[in-house]
Order: sequence, then structure tokens, then C-alpha cells
Amino acid sequence: MIKKNQRILNTINVITDGVIVLLCYLFASWFWLDLLRGDPLNIANVISLRQGVVFAAFSYAAAMMLILALLGIYSPARIRRFKHDVIIIVEANLIGALSIGAILYLFRLQDFSRGVLGVFFLTSSLALCAKR
Repeated sequence: MIKKNQRILNTINVITDGVIVLLCYLFASWFWLDLLRGDPLNIANVISLRQGVVFAAFSYAAAMMLILALLGIYSPARIRRFKHDVIIIVEANLIGALSIGAILYLFRLQDFSRGVLGVFFLTSSLALCAKR
């Protein structure tokens, strides 16, 4: 019974983390490109729905869930300190941001905003820590 409930709670935890990461990307895109920069034609802008940006956001959210799982955030632990979760979340976000930055560099996507990545890193780290 406990294992079944733990599996259900872990599944809910993964899904809510994925939704949080996705919403943080949408917020970062809106905040940086529309509110601060007034640049709605940038390919990172989700509102324009250009070049598969929504697909990229979903892919990034899935990749972040995989990174978090590999770092052990979803492993069942009855007693785990909040500090440990914060370190894992920041490490996962750092790995994800560096990976996406490397991919953007390799494919020479100069139009993609590094500011969006910075805001996304901060908001997703804070939101996932606040959820915990």
C-alpha cells in the first residue's frame, strides 16, 4: 500500500514539476522579450509560436524532469533536508541551462535570447524550490 501511494505521489510530483518548468519558460519568454525588450519577433518568443518554440519548451521540460530524476530528486526518502533538494534543483537547472546554451551555440541560433535563459533559470529554480 505504501509503495503504491509513493508511486502515485512521485508521478504527481513529476507532472507538477514539468508544468512548473513549462510555465516558467512561458513566463521568462513573455517577461524578457515582450515586457522588457519589446521584441516579439525573437524565435524564443512563445507568443509568436514560430519555429516549433512550444515543442522546444515541452522538450526542455521533459529533459529537465529527466535530469531531476537522474539526480535523485524523485527517489523516495522519508527524511530529506530541504537544503539537499535545493542543491539538486539548482544543479539540474544549471545542467539544463548549460546544455541548452551549448546546443544554441552549436546550431548557431544567434536569435535565441540568452536573457530568456537567464530569467528561466532563476524563475524555475525559485518555483521548484518553493514547491518543495
